[in-house]
Amino acid sequence: PYFLRGLFLSLFLCFLMKNRNIKMTMIDCGLLLILLFNGVSLFTTSNIISETKEFIQCSYVLFYYFLLRYWIKDMLGCEKILLIYAICIGFLSILATAYFFLFKNDIYELEFSSLYDFRFLFRPLGLPNNEWASLQILFAGIVSFAFCINKNAKIRIFYICIGILVLLQILWSFSRGMYLSFVILIIGILAVVGRDLNKKYRWICGVFLFVIIGFTLLYPLEVQKTLKMNETVSQQRSIDCRINMWDTTEDILKEHCWGTGSHTYPMVMDKYLQGDERTESYTSYAMNLISQLLVEKGIPGFLLYLLLFFIVLCYVIQKKDKRVWIIFVFLLTFICREQTFSTFLNSIRIQWLFYTLLAFIQIPVLKEDMVNIKGKYIYLLPLIIWLLCFTGIQWIERNNVYNKECSVAVKYGDWKKAAEWIEKTNRITPYLINRGIIYTYLYDYTLNKLYLQKADS
Repeated sequence: PYFLRGLFLSLFLCFLMKNRNIKMTMIDCGLLLILLFNGVSLFTTSNIISETKEFIQCSYVLFYYFLLRYWIKDMLGCEKILLIYAICIGFLSILATAYFFLFKNDIYELEFSSLYDFRFLFRPLGLPNNEWASLQILFAGIVSFAFCINKNAKIRIFYICIGILVLLQILWSFSRGMYLSFVILIIGILAVVGRDLNKKYRWICGVFLFVIIGFTLLYPLEVQKTLKMNETVSQQRSIDCRINMWDTTEDILKEHCWGTGSHTYPMVMDKYLQGDERTESYTSYAMNLISQLLVEKGIPGFLLYLLLFFIVLCYVIQKKDKRVWIIFVFLLTFICREQTFSTFLNSIRIQWLFYTLLAFIQIPVLKEDMVNIKGKYIYLLPLIIWLLCFTGIQWIERNNVYNKECSVAVKYGDWKKAAEWIEKTNRITPYLINRGIIYTYLYDYTLNKLYLQKADS
């Protein structure tokens, strides 16, 4: 509740900014514009609690991004932090691999012949299968970049082993979107590496090809169903929903060109698609990143993210370093993946790794790529942002405490006490809904029209 991690990052960032010249790239400026937009959205959103949480999450991730930018100045420092990342990725992948075999044994013990129809039950490390699969693209980007900049043969073999584990996570996700993204990734890597793929590295391609072929032979039915794309009923429904999604997105934009607010996509789409009816199934994830940006952020927010994409694209085009291009291929592959299952706006883990790669892509930063930022106290900006986040957290906690006390009073049947507690909350959703319920009950119980008026208001 005190955002201590954010405080630590902001203080460290203030220290780095004070002791070094503050210079920013165009990518930095694009990210700050997005943060500024999230701040402005606090005054325009219909769900201020979700928007406040989004602002805090965005600030937290950008603290870390700028920390990497100002802390790591050369490839030597980059190698060290990439090794730490790779060790963590390897450890998580080993745990997820063990979990997959436990999951597989449970399915086979129930005498089912295929894992494909139960893939939605696979939640490695507690994450949904699709979110975990999306993380693998960013994991692979970090490991590949680490492999490129490190010349130690033993460490490179270690990176290859981790790469195999990451590849397995992609393969047994049995996700159509991931398989398509993997094809795009291979094409992109070959286009960048091209003639440089000499005999020294061809054996690595052979190892990964052997893993893919071996996996296909072990799970032929699951791979076949995944590659057919439109065979099962769930696949057909998924494609139909994606087609209808764009018409619904257009309808929403006509009424909410400035967006409906962060994390509102599932509720808004459900309202426009189903009306007052409610479906049996419900997901907190969007089917497409572009659609989610347009619905939640509106046209202005979408244009800001589009601007960031073109800034990164122009930056990469200017570079002749193939290591930069390799990172960009992974980022582009991830964006393609997001068009089949969007996780970026919902997951702080995804944003953390995505912005980490954006920071790595700018190491080392050349003088011609930077803009000097002048200001005597500009280095205090991270601490000011943390104070805003801290205030927002306390405001949310205060309302949650009052709402919890209200719920306890309702549990024990003390409706008047519940009304006293709910009155202390701000007049925003979801607390307005709880007020309406409590005052409606009090009117039914007492027939006092004052309660009815309060319920209406």
